Amino acid sequence: MNDSKNDAAVELLSMASLYTPWALRAAATLRLADKVNEGATSVQELAELTGSNPDALARLMRHLVNIGVFSFHSTGGFHLDRLGRPLLSSNSFRVADMLDQEDALICALDEITPSLLSSLSSGNPSWSARYGTDFWAYFSAVPDRSRSFDAQMDIRGKQVGKELAKMIDWTGVETVADIGGGTGGVISTLMHSYPHLKGVLVDLPDTAQRAKTRFEAEGIAARVSVHGQSFFEELPPGADIYLFSRVLHDWPDRQCVRILTSCRNAAAASRAKVMVAEQLIGNLEIGDNPAVSHHDLVLMVTVGGRNRSEQEFRALAAEAGLVLTEVKPLMHQKFSLLKFTPET
Repeated sequence: MNDSKNDAAVELLSMASLYTPWALRAAATLRLADKVNEGATSVQELAELTGSNPDALARLMRHLVNIGVFSFHSTGGFHLDRLGRPLLSSNSFRVADMLDQEDALICALDEITPSLLSSLSSGNPSWSARYGTDFWAYFSAVPDRSRSFDAQMDIRGKQVGKELAKMIDWTGVETVADIGGGTGGVISTLMHSYPHLKGVLVDLPDTAQRAKTRFEAEGIAARVSVHGQSFFEELPPGADIYLFSRVLHDWPDRQCVRILTSCRNAAAASRAKVMVAEQLIGNLEIGDNPAVSHHDLVLMVTVGGRNRSEQEFRALAAEAGLVLTEVKPLMHQKFSLLKFTPET
């Protein structure tokens, strides 16, 4: 019994320790998985390639072995283990990019984490108190930050775009509008997948201009109409599908209703479909994917948004004059595609 209690205490302390998360971030930033995969299997080789102190790196590698990122064989040195393979740059989920401490967005998100207690007390995001401005202004103010934010959002945009390209029948669709579409990861993927499609992208002016530059470089600018505006404003009409990909989770309920109402007004005339790609939270009694609850805490501390359940999306949409007609799994970690139509 005592052993069981001690095991639980050790497990809890291991979960609470900050050193394992930072060890993983160090491994990602130094791209240790790539270097081991390319044949650097000794501490000395890895230290030379990463500019690290050999003794210090050996101690890091010991911990990474203990937690299953690498394995070590006396005759063959270090090898990738189960948790090391996702850290490869070739991994489709781009885990290393999401932990890279040379990335402005990732660093800022990590630095705000200790403000969780403040948000628990106030119920509000802690970003402004920590950085002197809100999340969106912080990243739009400095070009390096904007590029970092764009790059991280583009990773997810391409992933969502690939899934949407496979799961939706696009043969009868002429125009798809991506609202809050960033620099165009989703639209670009869809345009390249279906040459008959036309696109509309709506985002704030600076971001929209970067999207326009991207479309020109990719040779699809003639097929995509770019609108530099807020999605709280009147949205361009005439699309067959209005898409929100990982947008609504950034906003509290009241703003979500405003965004969806604006979309309903644009979609109503043509009876367009409204599609929302988001992570769905489950029933607290049943439990949930920890990745979903983790992301929910990030949203609470940074922007004041939240992940929502299917029922919560249904209720918000109803306030905006939209009817939820279908929910389909989209990809990993409870990502789903919710389909709405304007009320008749």
